[in-house]
Amino acid sequence: MHIRSNLGFFLSRAPWRSPPHLPAGPASVPSPFFGVCVASSEDAACDDYVLGKLRDLEIRCVRVDFSPDSFGSFRERFLRRLLDEGFQVSLHLVAPRADMEALPTADGQDRWRRFLRAAFDAFGGAVELFEIGTTVNRRRWSGFTVPLYLKAWDMACEEAAGREITLAAPNVTDFEPFYNVTLLDGMRRMGRLPAIHTDNLYIERATEPETFDHKILGRRLAPLLKLNAVHKARLLAAIGRRTGVLRNHSTHVSWSLRRIRRVLEHAGEQQADYVARYCCLMAAANAMERVYWGPLIGQREGLIDDGTDFFPEVFHVTFYGRANGKVTDYHARPAFEAFRAVNRLLPGRTFLRRVRTTGPLEILEFQSPDDTLHAVWCHNGACAASSDCYPATTLQAARAYDRSGRQLERVPDLFTQSPVYLVWADDAAIRLQERVGAMPDVRLATGTDGECVHVLSDEWRGLIRRSPGDPEMREEALLLPERLTPMSSPESTVMR
Repeated sequence: MHIRSNLGFFLSRAPWRSPPHLPAGPASVPSPFFGVCVASSEDAACDDYVLGKLRDLEIRCVRVDFSPDSFGSFRERFLRRLLDEGFQVSLHLVAPRADMEALPTADGQDRWRRFLRAAFDAFGGAVELFEIGTTVNRRRWSGFTVPLYLKAWDMACEEAAGREITLAAPNVTDFEPFYNVTLLDGMRRMGRLPAIHTDNLYIERATEPETFDHKILGRRLAPLLKLNAVHKARLLAAIGRRTGVLRNHSTHVSWSLRRIRRVLEHAGEQQADYVARYCCLMAAANAMERVYWGPLIGQREGLIDDGTDFFPEVFHVTFYGRANGKVTDYHARPAFEAFRAVNRLLPGRTFLRRVRTTGPLEILEFQSPDDTLHAVWCHNGACAASSDCYPATTLQAARAYDRSGRQLERVPDLFTQSPVYLVWADDAAIRLQERVGAMPDVRLATGTDGECVHVLSDEWRGLIRRSPGDPEMREEALLLPERLTPMSSPESTVMR
């Protein structure tokens, strides 16, 4: 990789403008902002199912993977159906690994050019953009090296010349910015920069989107670099700006249930929390023009469970060419509703600010001409009393929605790791408490039934868990102090 280019960028001030890890407004959230990676199967009923779920999500931007053998297959049928229905399609052109490894040969170059020409001829006037490159920093997945990719990109630009199409690239996967710097610099030197800079901005190796990534320099130095989701997105945008590419897309991201289960229980609920929190942070980061979840249907990562235990040999992030399983076995996960909620609530708003808080509590403020919205959550296991964050009059004036977008009867007593959206009319006076923060030394277990309630009395400040359908639980608990969890314990207290 180009050492001089990387040193020039990372030793400059651009990547580290303070504080790079915290959202800062104002910043407009594009509409549309969210998209999803989709695929179908040989069963035409799968086309109907996917389109129905896209309408349910209110998503109009989709990313479709297309290979040389897709012509004449169910993939072409599905793609044309999406275009006929008016979806904005990002067409991801993916050649087999063997074809990319054969690019130094005349035969390999001929195969790649024929694929490009066929795709540009067939869909050039219909799709929103073509993405060239797939997980280019994973040779064993895609077959690419840096020189091979730049050769493939050069040929794609030659074939696109004279056509009114938009090219996006290079599809670096995860957060490995040395590749982004190297590839964009190589494109710039060739005089062939993409219109859109693409990266699969995964955060799952850090477990939570707010957490500083410890996989880069270790846990001890992670707080020094502060590489959380927001900082990573801003770094990628800064890399694009450095070469004159101002548009950035995160084209495939997910949280694998398998990876979540390594450290946490209730993986489906955790995944839904991460979807909502990641999307809120990306909307506030002022770095990405578009964020795609992928895949829509999948065994480990999908917003919809495909009902199988099959995982493809070629990872979905490299080529998502088929929805496995049977339509009758598909089942939407909690993450599906969480994604639908952020898509309904955030695009088109203006992110104003991150409220200053203490402890692991996040409050992001978004505004529209009609109202103001606060996305509120804590990091895993933490909690905050709503009365510690807002005065009673402000809480009473708010409409509250849960992670899935369902309206609640009232603002919850506790904010937890599952986001809540508070909405006030534009003329409401939104006030915050003098010191807004999470409860220290308290951790809540997830996945248990009932609601945790914050209790205050002359002698106690604590939590109880109120079971569903038991309206007397609060009064009974107040009479039984042994059922309260004191907040002043010198050690962390876990509510189960």
